[in-house]
Amino acid sequence: MREALGAERHACRMLLTGQTDDLGWSRLTVAVERGSGLVLGAAAACPRLHSSGEVHAWLAVRVVAPSRRRGIATSLLAELAADARTRECAALVAHADEEEGVSFLAARGFRASERLMKHRARVGPLAAALAELEARARRRGRVPPGARVVPLGPLAVAALAAMQATLVGGTREGASKRLAALAADPAWSLTRVLEVDGVPQGLVAARRSGDACAVPSHFIARHLQAGEGSSGWPALVLLARSLGDAHALGVESCSFECLETNRPMTALADRLGAECVGTRELRILRI
Repeated sequence: MREALGAERHACRMLLTGQTDDLGWSRLTVAVERGSGLVLGAAAACPRLHSSGEVHAWLAVRVVAPSRRRGIATSLLAELAADARTRECAALVAHADEEEGVSFLAARGFRASERLMKHRARVGPLAAALAELEARARRRGRVPPGARVVPLGPLAVAALAAMQATLVGGTREGASKRLAALAADPAWSLTRVLEVDGVPQGLVAARRSGDACAVPSHFIARHLQAGEGSSGWPALVLLARSLGDAHALGVESCSFECLETNRPMTALADRLGAECVGTRELRILRI
């Protein structure tokens, strides 16, 4: 694998690398042609915290069609892999739906892992089902009495930024700017914070557009995510309250993604008759 990723770079191009923060770190590398400065391709990597507690680097690599099969994508991937190792990521994750992309990843050591399934459902039934599950978890003592969900506000930004930097690296300043932008943006009006005894421990970001919303991301403190007996209650409480608020605001439909192996969410989607509107094959490379 390392030999494949360490292919010699061509003299006709150079790699420019920069970093931005988006609720953590991202790595953007651009391949440009020497002399002309023509962009030949680009690659980016962002962190995601796996349910195992490991940090995985999710990748996207694109090369313009005339410049393919020249080793550019391999060099871009090598840059991202090296950076992921320095950040102590356990694996690289990429998705590919076309045969060419699957072949490219397979030749570099990636193996089929899971599928990421996108669902669409009516908010009312979904919120009611999640509220029922949350109430059951509370009755069984799985949810601490001091756990509550509140809107994202300025006071929570610093604590969440520090937590995000601890979870997946990056800088507190970058995460703070992104979180502050979320708090101020009406399009993200369904963003909610999980507090336990008044201390922020997680966040879910739900973007609203008209009478629909999408739940693209969330993060939860590692000690809650991997804590013994948590049974997934942090994400459950966050989603239940966020979509309950969405329903109260007149949002009618919601889209969300879950791994095929995430049995609670896939079972819930089946129970609600949620429409599966797309799947992406995931491939993983342990590093």
